[in-house]
Amino acid sequence: MSWVEPEMEISGEFDDIHSVELTPEQKTALSSSGFTRGSNTNWTQVAGGAGDDTIFEMMEDSQGDLVICGRVENATQLGSILLEVYGNGDILIAKLSGSGVWKWATVVGSPAFVDACRGIDVAANDTIYATGYIREQMEFGNVSVLVNPGWDGWIGAISPAGEWEWVRTFGGDDIDVGWDVAVDSKGNLAVTGFFQNTSFFGGAGAVTALSQGNVYRYFLTYFNVTQQEFVWVKTTRGYGYSTAFQVVVDHTDDGIYTAGYNNGNEDYAFNNSSNPSGTWAAVVAKYSTNGTLKWIHSVDSSACGLGSNCGAYFNNIIVHPFGGIVAGGQFLQDYRINGVVQAASQGVWDVFVMRISVDGKVIWNSHGGSSGDDRVESLSVNPKGQIQVGGWHERDIRFGYHLANRTSNSYDDFYIAQLSHTGTWQWAFSNGGGFTDSVGGLLALSDGSIVAAGDFSGLVILDSGNTLYSSGDGDMFVWKFFHDADDDDVGDYWDNCINVPNLNQTDYENDELGDACDPDDDNDGLHDVLDDCNQGFIGWNQTDPTLDHDADGCHDEEEDLDDDADGVLDVDDLCPKGINNWTSTYELDMDGDGCQDETEDVDDDADGVFDVDDNCPIISNSNQADYDGDLFGDVCDLDDDGDDVDDIDDQCPMNEKNWSSNSLTDADGDGCQDASEDLDDDNDLVEDVNESGECNPGQTNWAATSETDLDGDGCRDADEDTDDDGDMVLDSLDSCPRGMTNWVQSSQTDNDFDGCHDDEDDDDDNDGTLDVRDDCQFEAGNASRGGKVGCVDTDGDGWADESEPPLFVQNPTQWKDADSDGYGDNIDGTFPDACPFTPGNSSINFLGCPDADGDGYADPTLEMNAQDGADGVEDDPTQWEDADGDGFGDNFEGNEPDRCPDEYGTSTIDRFGCKDTDKDGYSDLDGAWSYARWELYGVGPDYFKADPTQWSDSDDDGYGDNWGDESLNETRDPEWPGIWVKDARNVDMCPTESAEGKINDAFPGCPLGFVVDEPSDDTKDTVDQAAGTSDGVSTNAIIGIVGGVVVLALVGVIVMLLRKPKSRDNDWEKEPTDFNLPSPSEVLEKEDAGPSPSLEALPGITSSHTENTPHAVANSAQATMANKVDSWESLPPGNYLDPDENGTLWYKDAEGNHWYQNTDESWTKWQS
Repeated sequence: MSWVEPEMEISGEFDDIHSVELTPEQKTALSSSGFTRGSNTNWTQVAGGAGDDTIFEMMEDSQGDLVICGRVENATQLGSILLEVYGNGDILIAKLSGSGVWKWATVVGSPAFVDACRGIDVAANDTIYATGYIREQMEFGNVSVLVNPGWDGWIGAISPAGEWEWVRTFGGDDIDVGWDVAVDSKGNLAVTGFFQNTSFFGGAGAVTALSQGNVYRYFLTYFNVTQQEFVWVKTTRGYGYSTAFQVVVDHTDDGIYTAGYNNGNEDYAFNNSSNPSGTWAAVVAKYSTNGTLKWIHSVDSSACGLGSNCGAYFNNIIVHPFGGIVAGGQFLQDYRINGVVQAASQGVWDVFVMRISVDGKVIWNSHGGSSGDDRVESLSVNPKGQIQVGGWHERDIRFGYHLANRTSNSYDDFYIAQLSHTGTWQWAFSNGGGFTDSVGGLLALSDGSIVAAGDFSGLVILDSGNTLYSSGDGDMFVWKFFHDADDDDVGDYWDNCINVPNLNQTDYENDELGDACDPDDDNDGLHDVLDDCNQGFIGWNQTDPTLDHDADGCHDEEEDLDDDADGVLDVDDLCPKGINNWTSTYELDMDGDGCQDETEDVDDDADGVFDVDDNCPIISNSNQADYDGDLFGDVCDLDDDGDDVDDIDDQCPMNEKNWSSNSLTDADGDGCQDASEDLDDDNDLVEDVNESGECNPGQTNWAATSETDLDGDGCRDADEDTDDDGDMVLDSLDSCPRGMTNWVQSSQTDNDFDGCHDDEDDDDDNDGTLDVRDDCQFEAGNASRGGKVGCVDTDGDGWADESEPPLFVQNPTQWKDADSDGYGDNIDGTFPDACPFTPGNSSINFLGCPDADGDGYADPTLEMNAQDGADGVEDDPTQWEDADGDGFGDNFEGNEPDRCPDEYGTSTIDRFGCKDTDKDGYSDLDGAWSYARWELYGVGPDYFKADPTQWSDSDDDGYGDNWGDESLNETRDPEWPGIWVKDARNVDMCPTESAEGKINDAFPGCPLGFVVDEPSDDTKDTVDQAAGTSDGVSTNAIIGIVGGVVVLALVGVIVMLLRKPKSRDNDWEKEPTDFNLPSPSEVLEKEDAGPSPSLEALPGITSSHTENTPHAVANSAQATMANKVDSWESLPPGNYLDPDENGTLWYKDAEGNHWYQNTDESWTKWQS
C-alpha cells in the first residue's frame, strides 16, 4: 500500500507501449466489445480470458501510470497484449498509462497449482514490489525460484518497464502466504500475511506458532532491499487464529501499520493483547522499522448469541494525509470500541471504516450495510482527506443518508462510497451485471479523479455511462472517472458542495464550503437560519455579547443598526443596548424612545413628571388634576367621583363624592345615589313617586309593557312575577302561564287543573291525545288503536279496554280473538292462537287448534305436521309423537307404543313399529330383540325376515314351522308348532326335531335316517344311521372364491434444491466469510488436497464466496476417470454452471463433462 501526500498533484501523460500486435480476429473481437478508447479523462479498460480473472490491488507510480496485481486463469487479453498462462491460476502484474492504455504485463505460474499476486507497492524510483504465494519451482522472468514442500510466500521486485529484478521466498512445510507489501521512506519493505506451524524468513530466522496444526498465524517481516535480506520478523502469541491482510507505512515517521483480526486471547507483544468478547476482533497494530510494537487497537463485538459467531475484522488499511490511518472491514452482530457498542449489523456482515491517530486513538468511525452480506474490498484517500470505500454488497446498501440500490437481482454488485475527512458519508452508488462483481482496488488521484479496479461478469453499465462486458466467467476492469454527486458539472473533488448543486461555487468567507451547503456563510458561529446578517462581517465570535448584544448575528459596531432589536434604530434609541428582543409599541414604549416602559424608562409619558411622582405615568398630564383626590389624575382615572361606577357607565360622573354604589344606595347601579340624586331608582321608566307595591323598587333598568308585564301588576314577568296571567295558578304549575287572564280555575273551567282554561286547552283530560281526536275527551286514557283513541287502556297495549275481549284487558300482548277460543290472534304475544280463524282446544306446542283426540296436541294439517310438533297420532289420546313416522306413537305408556321409535317399522305382532322386512307382522332381529324371546315369551323376531310365509323355527334348524299343504290341516300333529300359510316355503317336515345342519332331500328339516311308516305291511324301510352321518350329506357345497390383491409400490425421489456458489473465484482469498467457522484452519485441507491454499474458514467466508479453484481439483486425473466423487473438493478442473429449473447445481469440467450435485453433496458425472 502507498502513502498519499496531502494536496499533492500528480500529472503527466506518456506514450502507449504495445507489446504484442493484435491479430485481425483479435482486433475484430476487441472492437465489437466497445472498449477501444483513446486518451481522455473518463475511460474504462476490460481484460480477461475464458476463466475467472481478478485484480487484488492497484497502485500509481510517479509518472501517473497504474500498476495492478492479481491472478488470471486462462489466456488473457489486455488491450493489445495477449498473455498465455501456465496453470490453473497464475500471477498477473500489469501497467496501464494514466490515459488507460496497457503498457506491459507479466504472468508467472506453475502448471499444477494456483499462484497469485496479493499485494503491491511502488517505490519512489517507480520500482514495483509485489507479494503473494506459490507452490512449485518456477521462473519469474529470468529469476528462478525454489520452494519448500508446502505453499510459500514470495516477494519480488519489478522494474518500471516490467522486468523481474529479483524474487525471495519465505515459508516452511505448510501454508505460508504473503498478503501485502509496503515501501518505507528508506526504500525497504514491510511484508505481512500468515503462516502455519513454523515459517523461515532468511536471516531474520523463523517464527513458530504456539498452536501447531491447521491454524493460521500472523506475521510481519521487514526486508532490506539493498542487502536483499530479511531483517526481522514478528508474530503473535496465542492459541487461536491471527491474520494480517494489509500493511501500510506512514512516511512521516516510517510507522508500519497492519490490519487483520484474531480470535481467542492474542498477545502482540509488551502486554498488548486482543481478547474479543465475541468470536473475532479486528486489530490494527503499529510497529517501528526496528520491529518494536508501538500499540495495537482491537475492535470486537458484544458476546455472541447462543450457538452463533460474531465479531469484526479489518482487511483494508491506508495512511490518512492528515495523520494516522484509516482501516476498513466488516462486522457481524455489532462492533464495539473500548467496550462500547457503536452499531448493530443490519443484515449478515456489514461494513465499517475507522480513522485512528498515530498514537492509536480512534478519531471517528462510520458504518454501512444492507439486509444481506456486504464487504469492504478496497480503500483510497485523496489529498483533501476524503476516503473512498469499495467492495460488494448483496442487497440495497445504505451509507448514512445515501442508499445504493443493487442493479442485479440475484448476484452481488460492487459499490463505491465516499467519506469526508471527518467520517461523514458523502455519496454512494452501485453497479453490477448479471453475476457477481466487486471493486478490489481504488485510487484517488490528485486531479480529482477516481480509479476503480476489480472483477465483473456479464454486462455492467457503470455510473458514468460506460459499459463493461465480460468475455469469460469473470473479467477484470479498470475504470477512471470523475464523480459528481450533485450533477452540477463540478467534480466532487473540486466541488465545495458535493451534494448540493452550485455551479457558481460561491463561498462568501472562503472556507472551502460553498454557500449553498454552508450553514454559516460568514463563519461567525451562528447558523444562517438564525443569522440576520448571514453574509455579514467575517471573522468574529458571535457568542460574545459585547460584540452582538441582541444575538442576531449582526456585529454591533460593524453592521447592526438596532443593537437591542427593539425596532428603534440606535440613532433614535435612548436605550440602544437595553432590553433585548422586544418591539417598541405604544403599549410597551408609550413615548417611542426605545426604552421599555416597565423596566428602563423613568418618564413613560414624557410629560415632564417622573413616573414615581406622576398620578398618570402613562398618559401625559402635566397639570396633575384629580377631582376625587384619589391620587389618580382625571385623565387616567376611570371613576372621577370615586363611587365605584366607571365614568363610562356613570350617569352622574362628577357628582356626589365619598360614597359607594351598591344595591342599597344605588338600586339600578347608574352611578346616581338613590337617596339624593336618582329620581327612578329601579330605572323602569316609572318615577319613584308614581310607583308602589311589592316590586317598588323591583327589578331595575326595564320598561313595563304588555310583553314584559302581561297582567299589568308592575312586576316583571321574566324574573319577579310568579303568576304572569293572574289566574291564581303559579307559573311553575301553570301549563298556560301566559294564557287567558281574569278567570278562576274550577272543574268546570279547567277539567285537568293544568292552569289552562278549557277554552284554550287542546287536551282537556291531559292524556296526550288532542281533544279533536280524543274519543274520551274528559277521561284520561292512552288507547291509540281500535277506534277508541284516548280512552282507558289498562294493559297499555294501545287497545281500549272496551275494544278488546275481557280476557285480554290485563294482557298487553293480546287484544283480539277472531275464533273466540280464548287464544289471542297476536302470534308474538303470550298464548298465541296457531289457528286464529278456527276455534280449537289444543294446548301444547300449537295453541287454539282442533284436537280431535283431546290429548292437547293439535291435529296435523298441510301447514303443521308432526315434525313441526303437531299430533303424530291424531286418533289416539295416549299417543302424540311419532319420530320415525311409522304410525306408532313414541309414548311407551300409551296404546301400541313404538318399540323402535327412531326407525321406521311396520311390525305389529311381536312388537310395534319395528323394521319388518317381509311385512309378515314380525319384526327383524336386532341387538335388543333376540330369538331367545320365542322360548321365553312364545313370540320374538322373525327367523326368516325375507320370507313372509315363515317367522318361527322351533328346532332352530333353518326350516320354518308353518306349512302350506292345506291337506295337512286335519292330519298334522296338533302339538307341532306353526300355522297353515298358503304357499308357505321352506317348510320343516320335522318342526320339533333339528336337522343338525344336515340336508335331507327327502324330508327337509328332518335328521338323516328319519323313518316313515308304510301303510301296506309291517315292513319298515330304515335308513342306516351310521351311513347317514357320513354319506347322507348333500353334495351342494358353497365354493368360496378368494381374489388376490396386487399392490404397486411407487418410490419417490426427493431432490433437494441447492444454491450454486457465486462465481467469485477470488473471494476465498480476499477475506473471511463463513459464519459457522470460528477460524481459518477448521476446513483446511492437507497440503496436497488442492492446487491453492484454503482460506475458507477466515471469519465470514461462506460457500457463496469461496474460490472454486482450491480443493475443486484435488486430483484431476483420478476425478476424470471416476463417474462419482464424494464432494466438490474432488471434482476435476472446471467451472460451475447455472442451476437448472429444479435448483440442481451443475458443473462442467475442463474435458467438457457435465456433473450434477446429489442431495448428499456428492457429485455424479452425467451419462448421456
